[in-house]
Amino acid sequence: MAQPSHAIAGWYGKLPSLGDFASRRLPAEFITTWDAWLQEVLQGTRAGLSTGWLDCYLTMPIWRFVLLPGLVGPSGWAGVLMPSVDRVGRHFPLTVAIALQSYTAAARAVFEGADWFAGLEEAALGVLDLSRGADDLDRALADFAFELPRIADPNGSVGSMRRLSSTEEFELLSKVEALRAWGEHAGWKGLWWTRGRVDGDPLMLACVALPTTEEFGWLLQRRSFSAPARGAADAASSVSSRPDAPRRVEA
Repeated sequence: MAQPSHAIAGWYGKLPSLGDFASRRLPAEFITTWDAWLQEVLQGTRAGLSTGWLDCYLTMPIWRFVLLPGLVGPSGWAGVLMPSVDRVGRHFPLTVAIALQSYTAAARAVFEGADWFAGLEEAALGVLDLSRGADDLDRALADFAFELPRIADPNGSVGSMRRLSSTEEFELLSKVEALRAWGEHAGWKGLWWTRGRVDGDPLMLACVALPTTEEFGWLLQRRSFSAPARGAADAASSVSSRPDAPRRVEA
């Protein structure tokens, strides 16, 4: 197996020590789509929850996510989403994420990434301290680099043979096929979950696209719901394809 490279997560959003939006190490294409989605669901949930929105936002747990390749651009993505605020009190989440170039990397994040996700959460929580800024966040994230495997995705075909360098490679490739089968069987493209807190159980949400306004409301309220099945037409209507971008919302 080729030696894996290591990637340091980038970030986008609001920090309490800064007066406006900031980002590092995330491509503009990702930020554009991600920001448009967040603006839409923040605006929609504010309208739906009314005066209860801010309390839900401030007590929202940190959500971990893995998005399969093709959902937000050609790459997959893994990271965390945390409620945050800027220096003048405008609320907007902080996103910490890395690009995943393959199902193999996505499988590593889902099945082997618990410590890495915990490290991202620790780094993100650290910048809620007003004395800590963007450079502090970068230094913390550097301590939690993600191993990006360089082995090729398996093609999943029966009757094919490939050489494996170790049993560890077999284990990872098995997880890749498990992830692919899980996603194809259930129809999801993105996984969202929490590790739980003293005031709430762990939760998981599987989505065919980025969470809708209704689904994001579930993330805010930390409650479990059963969603109606979303068809292919709904999944195709992604934020990036909508001609009218929502107005920027900062509470």
